[in-house]
Amino acid sequence: MDNGVERAAPTDLTSMVDTFNSAWDAPSQSDPIAFEEHQRQGFLRASRMVAEALERQVEKERGAAFAYQAVAQAWEDCKAGVSGIHPDLLELPLGMPWQRPAFDLAMPVLYVMSPEPDGKWKVQAMPAEKGSFASRLEMPAAWRGLQDAALEAACGIPGAVFVHRGGHLAIAATRDAALAMAKACLTNKLSPAEALRKAWGR
Repeated sequence: MDNGVERAAPTDLTSMVDTFNSAWDAPSQSDPIAFEEHQRQGFLRASRMVAEALERQVEKERGAAFAYQAVAQAWEDCKAGVSGIHPDLLELPLGMPWQRPAFDLAMPVLYVMSPEPDGKWKVQAMPAEKGSFASRLEMPAAWRGLQDAALEAACGIPGAVFVHRGGHLAIAATRDAALAMAKACLTNKLSPAEALRKAWGR
Protein backbone atom coordinates (compact mmCIF):
# COMPACT_ATOMS: atom_id res chain seq x y z
CA MET A 1 0.00 0.00 0.00
CA ASP A 2 1.31 3.44 -0.91
CA ASN A 3 1.10 5.62 2.19
CA GLY A 4 3.14 8.46 0.71
CA VAL A 5 6.19 7.71 2.84
CA GLU A 6 9.53 7.92 1.05
CA ARG A 7 11.20 4.54 1.56
CA ALA A 8 14.55 5.11 -0.14
CA ALA A 9 17.34 6.11 2.23
CA PRO A 10 19.13 9.31 1.16
CA THR A 11 22.71 8.70 0.07
CA ASP A 12 24.08 12.24 -0.35
CA LEU A 13 27.15 13.14 1.70
CA THR A 14 25.25 15.36 4.15
CA SER A 15 22.79 12.57 4.94
CA MET A 16 25.62 10.08 5.38
CA VAL A 17 27.35 12.40 7.87
CA ASP A 18 24.07 12.75 9.75
CA THR A 19 24.02 9.00 10.40
CA PHE A 20 26.88 9.49 12.87
CA ASN A 21 24.58 11.48 15.18
CA SER A 22 22.87 9.66 18.05
CA ALA A 23 19.36 8.33 17.62
CA TRP A 24 16.78 10.24 19.61
CA ASP A 25 16.30 7.32 22.03
CA ALA A 26 19.94 6.27 22.36
CA PRO A 27 21.06 5.65 25.98
CA SER A 28 23.65 8.42 25.67
CA GLN A 29 20.88 10.99 25.22
CA SER A 30 20.09 10.84 28.95
CA ASP A 31 23.73 11.01 30.07
CA PRO A 32 25.47 14.33 29.27
CA ILE A 33 28.98 12.88 29.60
CA ALA A 34 28.19 9.83 27.47
CA PHE A 35 26.38 12.05 24.96
CA GLU A 36 29.38 14.35 24.59
CA GLU A 37 31.75 11.41 24.08
CA HIS A 38 29.41 9.79 21.55
CA GLN A 39 29.20 13.05 19.61
CA ARG A 40 32.98 13.42 19.67
CA GLN A 41 33.53 9.90 18.37
CA GLY A 42 30.83 10.40 15.75
CA PHE A 43 32.50 13.59 14.57
CA LEU A 44 35.86 11.83 14.22
CA ARG A 45 34.34 8.94 12.26
CA ALA A 46 32.37 11.32 10.04
CA SER A 47 35.50 13.40 9.42
CA ARG A 48 37.42 10.33 8.29
CA MET A 49 34.59 9.30 6.00
CA VAL A 50 34.36 12.77 4.41
CA ALA A 51 38.14 12.95 3.98
CA GLU A 52 38.20 9.57 2.23
CA ALA A 53 35.28 10.56 -0.01
CA LEU A 54 37.02 13.79 -1.00
CA GLU A 55 40.28 11.94 -1.71
CA ARG A 56 38.44 9.50 -3.97
CA GLN A 57 36.67 12.32 -5.77
CA VAL A 58 39.93 14.21 -6.33
CA GLU A 59 41.54 11.05 -7.70
CA LYS A 60 38.54 10.45 -9.95
CA GLU A 61 38.71 14.00 -11.33
CA ARG A 62 42.46 13.69 -11.85
CA GLY A 63 41.95 10.49 -13.81
CA ALA A 64 39.19 12.05 -15.89
CA ALA A 65 41.39 15.05 -16.74
CA PHE A 66 44.29 12.79 -17.72
CA ALA A 67 42.01 10.68 -19.92
CA TYR A 68 40.55 13.78 -21.60
CA GLN A 69 44.03 15.07 -22.42
CA ALA A 70 45.23 11.66 -23.64
CA VAL A 71 42.20 11.18 -25.91
CA ALA A 72 42.57 14.70 -27.30
CA GLN A 73 46.26 14.06 -28.04
CA ALA A 74 45.46 10.73 -29.70
CA TRP A 75 42.96 12.56 -31.89
CA GLU A 76 45.54 15.16 -32.88
CA ASP A 77 47.94 12.34 -33.77
CA CYS A 78 45.21 10.63 -35.76
CA LYS A 79 44.44 13.79 -37.75
CA ALA A 80 48.12 14.39 -38.40
CA GLY A 81 48.60 10.83 -39.60
CA VAL A 82 51.07 10.07 -36.81
CA SER A 83 49.39 6.78 -35.92
CA GLY A 84 49.34 5.76 -39.56
CA ILE A 85 46.49 3.30 -39.10
CA HIS A 86 43.21 4.78 -40.41
CA PRO A 87 41.55 8.22 -40.16
CA ASP A 88 38.33 6.65 -38.84
CA LEU A 89 40.12 4.66 -36.13
CA LEU A 90 41.41 6.17 -32.89
CA GLU A 91 44.13 4.27 -31.01
CA LEU A 92 44.59 4.97 -27.30
CA PRO A 93 47.65 4.06 -25.22
CA LEU A 94 45.50 2.66 -22.41
CA GLY A 95 41.90 1.75 -21.75
CA MET A 96 40.28 4.96 -20.48
CA PRO A 97 37.01 6.96 -20.57
CA TRP A 98 36.97 8.34 -24.11
CA GLN A 99 33.38 9.06 -25.11
CA ARG A 100 33.07 12.47 -23.43
CA PRO A 101 36.13 14.00 -25.17
CA ALA A 102 35.19 12.24 -28.40
CA PHE A 103 31.82 13.99 -28.46
CA ASP A 104 33.08 17.27 -27.00
CA LEU A 105 35.71 17.52 -29.74
CA ALA A 106 33.30 16.33 -32.45
CA MET A 107 35.53 13.46 -33.49
CA PRO A 108 34.19 11.75 -36.62
CA VAL A 109 35.87 8.45 -35.73
CA LEU A 110 33.99 5.17 -36.05
CA TYR A 111 36.09 2.92 -33.82
CA VAL A 112 38.39 3.24 -30.83
CA MET A 113 40.96 0.60 -29.96
CA SER A 114 43.02 0.25 -26.78
CA PRO A 115 45.02 -2.36 -24.84
CA GLU A 116 43.50 -4.23 -21.89
CA PRO A 117 45.28 -5.01 -18.59
CA ASP A 118 45.42 -8.71 -19.50
CA GLY A 119 47.30 -8.03 -22.73
CA LYS A 120 44.34 -8.34 -25.05
CA TRP A 121 43.01 -5.45 -27.14
CA LYS A 122 39.55 -3.92 -27.23
CA VAL A 123 37.80 -2.37 -30.23
CA GLN A 124 34.75 -0.22 -29.45
CA ALA A 125 32.31 1.30 -31.90
CA MET A 126 31.60 5.02 -31.55
CA PRO A 127 28.00 5.58 -30.41
CA ALA A 128 25.73 7.34 -32.87
CA GLU A 129 25.17 10.07 -30.28
CA LYS A 130 25.65 10.66 -26.56
CA GLY A 131 23.87 8.04 -24.49
CA SER A 132 22.87 6.00 -27.53
CA PHE A 133 23.15 2.22 -27.71
CA ALA A 134 23.30 2.48 -31.50
CA SER A 135 26.70 2.77 -33.19
CA ARG A 136 27.84 4.93 -36.06
CA LEU A 137 29.04 1.74 -37.73
CA GLU A 138 28.16 -1.61 -36.19
CA MET A 139 30.43 -4.59 -36.57
CA PRO A 140 29.44 -7.19 -39.19
CA ALA A 141 26.32 -9.17 -38.32
CA ALA A 142 28.10 -12.43 -39.20
CA TRP A 143 30.59 -11.81 -36.36
CA ARG A 144 28.21 -10.89 -33.58
CA GLY A 145 27.93 -13.23 -30.63
CA LEU A 146 30.86 -15.36 -31.79
CA GLN A 147 34.12 -16.08 -30.01
CA ASP A 148 37.42 -17.88 -30.38
CA ALA A 149 37.60 -20.45 -33.21
CA ALA A 150 34.08 -19.72 -34.47
CA LEU A 151 34.86 -16.01 -34.73
CA GLU A 152 38.23 -16.60 -36.39
CA ALA A 153 36.50 -18.76 -38.99
CA ALA A 154 33.82 -16.12 -39.60
CA CYS A 155 36.15 -13.14 -39.95
CA GLY A 156 39.31 -14.85 -41.16
CA ILE A 157 41.47 -13.00 -38.62
CA PRO A 158 43.79 -15.03 -36.35
CA GLY A 159 43.59 -13.74 -32.81
CA ALA A 160 39.97 -12.59 -32.99
CA VAL A 161 38.57 -13.47 -29.57
CA PHE A 162 35.04 -12.10 -29.15
CA VAL A 163 32.42 -9.83 -30.67
CA HIS A 164 29.45 -8.67 -28.61
CA ARG A 165 26.06 -9.60 -29.99
CA GLY A 166 25.21 -5.89 -30.06
CA GLY A 167 27.95 -5.26 -32.60
CA HIS A 168 29.62 -2.49 -30.61
CA LEU A 169 32.52 -4.30 -28.94
CA ALA A 170 35.26 -6.70 -29.99
CA ILE A 171 38.18 -8.29 -28.18
CA ALA A 172 41.37 -9.44 -29.89
CA ALA A 173 44.40 -11.32 -28.62
CA THR A 174 46.90 -8.82 -30.07
CA ARG A 175 47.12 -5.28 -31.41
CA ASP A 176 47.56 -6.60 -34.94
CA ALA A 177 44.40 -8.68 -34.64
CA ALA A 178 42.45 -5.73 -33.21
CA LEU A 179 43.67 -3.48 -36.02
CA ALA A 180 42.74 -6.08 -38.64
CA MET A 181 39.25 -6.46 -37.16
CA ALA A 182 38.72 -2.69 -37.06
CA LYS A 183 39.88 -2.25 -40.64
CA ALA A 184 37.64 -5.10 -41.78
CA CYS A 185 34.69 -3.39 -40.07
CA LEU A 186 35.54 -0.12 -41.81
CA THR A 187 35.11 -1.72 -45.23
CA ASN A 188 31.37 -1.58 -44.46
CA LYS A 189 31.48 2.20 -44.11
CA LEU A 190 28.76 3.91 -46.12
CA SER A 191 29.47 6.63 -48.62
CA PRO A 192 27.96 10.06 -47.78
CA ALA A 193 25.11 9.42 -50.24
CA GLU A 194 24.42 5.97 -48.77
CA ALA A 195 24.47 7.35 -45.24
CA LEU A 196 21.94 10.02 -46.23
CA ARG A 197 19.63 7.45 -47.81
CA LYS A 198 19.88 5.27 -44.70
CA ALA A 199 19.07 8.23 -42.45
CA TRP A 200 15.95 8.94 -44.51
CA GLY A 201 14.99 5.26 -44.62
CA ARG A 202 15.29 4.96 -48.38
